[in-house]
Amino acid sequence: MTPPAATEVIPAVDVSVHLPVLLLGLRWLFDTEQPDTAIVAHDGQAVVSAGGRTLRFIPRGRVGSATICVEVTSRGTDHKPVTADELDAFAALLADIDVRVQHTWVEYPGDRGCLALLRPAHASLCEATARYDRGCPRHRHPHWCVCGWYADGAAALIGLTELHQQVSQWAESTPTLAGPWPTHLDPKGVLSQIAATAARSRKLVSGAVPLQV
Repeated sequence: MTPPAATEVIPAVDVSVHLPVLLLGLRWLFDTEQPDTAIVAHDGQAVVSAGGRTLRFIPRGRVGSATICVEVTSRGTDHKPVTADELDAFAALLADIDVRVQHTWVEYPGDRGCLALLRPAHASLCEATARYDRGCPRHRHPHWCVCGWYADGAAALIGLTELHQQVSQWAESTPTLAGPWPTHLDPKGVLSQIAATAARSRKLVSGAVPLQV
């Protein structure tokens, strides 16, 4: 009798290198209070990450919730489209830091994949997006206005650039927090994994440059 063929094991997609950039964007989405004059465009803000990927953080995405988009940074010979498996790996990484994903999708032809988060963005950031959607209150122009309304609002926004230096300093300090942690404080090893990943990625964090949006 011929033994059954062994089931092929497909290696999981490793997206842990993106953790420092994810932490930066999540801090912006959830924990950064914006001035009451701030304006953010509907496509949010983005940071170039590793492996030909850019991570975009959108306060109110297509399904109305905070959304993270994984985008192809370049379309050269090393172009790798975003896949559903990659998004699943991002969702698992987010779950490890207690950020829940309610829905994912890949946009044809794989240039971008998105993860809609269960938790809403900070109320002041949502209002900054709504302010952009309403347009100039003086001239009733949607989104853009030559009077300086948009430029002033964009300048007032506390963006990823302002948070970048703080995250870099955090990444530099994490090797001292890498453990070992007591089991009752870190039963799944998540804290140690985050600290170790951030320590390996210090160069990435210090070199990541937020894109203009």
